Amino acid sequence: MIHERCVPSRLVLAILAIVVLAPAGCANSEGATEPALTRPSIRSSTTREPETAPTPPNEVGPFKVGRETVTATAADGTRVRTVDVWYPVDATTTGKPSVYEIEAFPGLSYTSERSLDRAAVSSAGPFPLVIYSHGSGGLRFIASYFTEVLASHGFIVASVDHVGDTVMDLFEGRGPADTPQVITDRVADVRLAVDDLIRRSSTSDDVLSGAIDADRVGITGHSYGGLTAFTAVTGLEDINGATAPSDDRFKVIATVDATDSLLNRRLGAIEVPVLSISGGAFFEGGTSLWQYTHADPLMEVHLEDAAHNAFTDICLYRRLAQDMKNVPPAILGFLDLAADGACEPPGMNVERAQDLANFYTIAFLKRHLAGDERFEDVLESVPPGGDDDVSVDFPPLIELSG
Repeated sequence: MIHERCVPSRLVLAILAIVVLAPAGCANSEGATEPALTRPSIRSSTTREPETAPTPPNEVGPFKVGRETVTATAADGTRVRTVDVWYPVDATTTGKPSVYEIEAFPGLSYTSERSLDRAAVSSAGPFPLVIYSHGSGGLRFIASYFTEVLASHGFIVASVDHVGDTVMDLFEGRGPADTPQVITDRVADVRLAVDDLIRRSSTSDDVLSGAIDADRVGITGHSYGGLTAFTAVTGLEDINGATAPSDDRFKVIATVDATDSLLNRRLGAIEVPVLSISGGAFFEGGTSLWQYTHADPLMEVHLEDAAHNAFTDICLYRRLAQDMKNVPPAILGFLDLAADGACEPPGMNVERAQDLANFYTIAFLKRHLAGDERFEDVLESVPPGGDDDVSVDFPPLIELSG
């Protein structure tokens, strides 16, 4: 269902804890309602010759996928982060499957069905680079359902552990904190990841040598990772001593259930294409803040009854833990809490939620970062499985005052 309307605000829901934001009306950050301007359709006005249909974005793309885990270190040595990188591999490549080791839960691991361990990157590049930022209390590969499939469509994908706000921190009792400094640190993490990957692409003996197009960089994220993505583009004003610079290297933003705190005063700085996907809980009351940007295009997708953590691999982790012997009850209880509402009815089936999130996010990135015009038609088509549980909005452009 594609239409225009005033859409509601999200709830702030960290990956393992829930905080409810007060609903907002359809007004700008100063509280005054502004007249709507016509926002251009996502569809180009130019005509095109018939083309070969692209691989559906919710399916595995034409490339195999390589994966490696690296350490990124800031030039001054003050910031050191673990980064997972997924990248396109030629279809004829063979190798050892990659294994995900979940450090917070010793013994809990699984072998990827798609990624090969440190396989040679495809020579078909250079490829666009996409950063993924995990939610509060998450970890760098918690959305492998997305990062692997995105890489198979011709993207370099990287995700960093946001130290101090990971599942390891949460499980050890340090817990996430909803403060400006957390976002400042997260933005520094994603900037570090971009710096490191571009440097590696220019290094002749690196696995990713020559693989990255540094002029095509996008950022994605879930929950607090969505807030991180927006803040990386807008920057953060001095709030309680916390500041973050804006980064114009990010050409596209795509988020799922993004937390919207701290953003009101900076939304007008967003002029790049924006996709905002929300699930059921993040669609209750208020208005979408994202429409108070100059983003062009701005596309909002709502997935009815999709739970917040359906957009993570948490259901997979819980299933693996349930099948293991002698798993400490604390771990099982922790995973049950994290997975609450995501893995069983009455919410949207987790596989469908992830399938739809991949469909829209990958199509949006293919169109607006990779520049493949065929995906304009995909974005305006009926999604796989029908649209009874999906609504797509192109909110009107709001003239910002001040």
